[in-house]
Amino acid sequence: VMTLINKNTGEILWKEASPIKIGGSKSTQILEEQEHEYFFGGGITNGFVNQNGRKVKIEIGSYWTSGANSSPIPFYLSTKGYGVMRHTWKSGLYDFGNSDKNIVNATHNENRFDAFYFVGDTMTNVVDEYTELTGKASMMTKYGYYLAHLNCYNRDKWVENSDGTRTEYQSGKGAPANAVMESLNGQDKNGNKDEEAYKFSARAVIDDYVNNDMPLGWFLPNDGYGCGYGQSDSFEGDLQNLSDFASYAKDNGVITGLWTQQDIWPADKNNPQKGERDIVAEAKAGVSALKTDVAWVGNGYSMALDGIKTAFEAIKDHTRPSIISLDGWAGSQRYAGMWTGDQTGGNWEYIRMHIPSYITAGMSGQFNVGSDMDGIYGGGNPVVQTRDFQWKAFTPMQLDMDGWGKEDKKPWVFDEPYTSINRMYLKLKAEMLPYNYTLSREAYDSSVPMVRGMFLSDANEYTYTNKVNENQFTWGDSILVAPVYQDIASDEKGNDIRNDIYLPGEDNVWIDYFSGQQYQGGMILNGFDAPVWKTPVFVKNGAIIPMTVENNSPYELTGDEDRIYEIYPSGNTEFVQYDDQGDTEAYKLNDFTTTKITSRAPVSGDGQAVITVQPTKGDFKGMVANKATQFVVNVAKEPTKLSAQVGKEKVTLRKVTSIEEFNAGENVYYYNEAPDMHKYATEGSEFANVEIINTPKLYVKVAATDTTKNSVSLTIEDFNNTQPRVHD
Repeated sequence: VMTLINKNTGEILWKEASPIKIGGSKSTQILEEQEHEYFFGGGITNGFVNQNGRKVKIEIGSYWTSGANSSPIPFYLSTKGYGVMRHTWKSGLYDFGNSDKNIVNATHNENRFDAFYFVGDTMTNVVDEYTELTGKASMMTKYGYYLAHLNCYNRDKWVENSDGTRTEYQSGKGAPANAVMESLNGQDKNGNKDEEAYKFSARAVIDDYVNNDMPLGWFLPNDGYGCGYGQSDSFEGDLQNLSDFASYAKDNGVITGLWTQQDIWPADKNNPQKGERDIVAEAKAGVSALKTDVAWVGNGYSMALDGIKTAFEAIKDHTRPSIISLDGWAGSQRYAGMWTGDQTGGNWEYIRMHIPSYITAGMSGQFNVGSDMDGIYGGGNPVVQTRDFQWKAFTPMQLDMDGWGKEDKKPWVFDEPYTSINRMYLKLKAEMLPYNYTLSREAYDSSVPMVRGMFLSDANEYTYTNKVNENQFTWGDSILVAPVYQDIASDEKGNDIRNDIYLPGEDNVWIDYFSGQQYQGGMILNGFDAPVWKTPVFVKNGAIIPMTVENNSPYELTGDEDRIYEIYPSGNTEFVQYDDQGDTEAYKLNDFTTTKITSRAPVSGDGQAVITVQPTKGDFKGMVANKATQFVVNVAKEPTKLSAQVGKEKVTLRKVTSIEEFNAGENVYYYNEAPDMHKYATEGSEFANVEIINTPKLYVKVAATDTTKNSVSLTIEDFNNTQPRVHD
């Protein structure tokens, strides 16, 4: 038998219980499970994070339900500091002590054994070594962090009644011959505008997002098998129809994508025919995103990897591809973000299952993960849909998969207060783009997941084994999210509580993002108030969170907006913000910038706080150097004195008495003792009257400067950020 020993410490990392078995078209390694050893990985094992005591199928099968593996990865890792990747395209089964207690039995269906072993000081070190071998995860585009809308706008039909009205919505299959087919642009087959068709066109949906003031990043209008993108009599006419839509979408800040479930090239590349695809021509027409579905990835394994690589390579010379795929394998992360599959929404299990699915995806090297908003099927429950929008605002991809089920899934479908609440969280995610995009770079550089299990923040028996590792997570290092995933004490409006919220680290202080209430780390919160508008979100004291201005699309941002930093000063902390063009492959050629922000402040009591934004390093196309800088500082009281410095020059700050005066001024500051965090409610709605009052904040704005040459520093005398804290 073999044993793997850490040469630096002499510690046994793994030891075989019996020799490797090869025969009967199977190869098996059997390891002894050590005391206090826990196993993770294996792919997107829906509904579970810790694999101890479980059998994990490493096989493709388009399994989407809880306990199934929607994207299997032949890689697992242990808390003892090692990982194993089986170098194979064959299916397998990993038994982590289910059949034989304290025995790990890892089998693949082939008559050979080939494996890589990785050793690291931390689990993320091990994952990083795995991705160093199989490929770094591609960086999502900036628009990928915004809601995507997917539906078919060239197959579904509305029946035309005898009086000329269209009332009945039917699938294209078997629709009556007199049905009028809808289109992307609301046109008839001759390209003329059809007012009735427009009502149900893809263009009208974009207008609906604009009219409802909802962020939207990308749009896949041929969502469905047999759904093309044109109704002309030729390939060229259909392509022009697609181009017209893509131009209209881009004018509204929305990028166009397409489903890929058939050949993406015509049989004769020099003479494409009606109904065929030409991915390069589509890319030139404005297509940047692809969803590769079951028919494209085939039976998975090597075909799936080759399929997404083919799709990626086809358009990368024109744009940075955003690819959503499924049925992954080792290496899929190089080209695609992974989708969790077809599930039914409208129920609490849908949310409960997906929280651990996202966490385990990150432990398997699949950092860019996403799922359908409130499921591809089902729905119809406004509270569940709204809760789904809330927690997924702190995840990578959100896919509004509309049209497959009977229920509409758009974020305004249930009216108020749900429309306003969904808008509030989508807007917050859009404003957090600088923070979110930096997390994407961290995942690319060092394979640290964006959605992080609690054991990555606080490794102990509790976080490894308790259900806490399946119902909460941190979004990056600074933000803890505890989604409402079950009905505990809900009233008729959906107001509820959240139990068993674990705040890691006894030395940490966690701050309720919406109220400012402070909680000592190392405690468990029960009965936490979670009205229908509020998912529990906490910020770690000391956090530095780069933000941007209100927007509905990254293409609304011109680059010269004020830099905004939300700061929770405590001790010595720092954050290195990353930025690039956001939709090209130039970042791989070092076309990007980094900006280091530091904060030095007392941990408790009064003292001096100094916040410094150091000069930005690097460059990229479209980068704007001349920017103003805003600080939003969490404080317990109004400080006695403020001073700012730009480069070597001191700046005099003028006090103002309203947020309106602050927004209109420069080199100003505003102390708000009770800021209302409530924004973006529909005017006149009942929810618009709800107050979301936070603890005091200090707003400071320093006039524009060349950020590549000058640092911007803020010094606060008599600073104090010590609010009354809940300890147990």
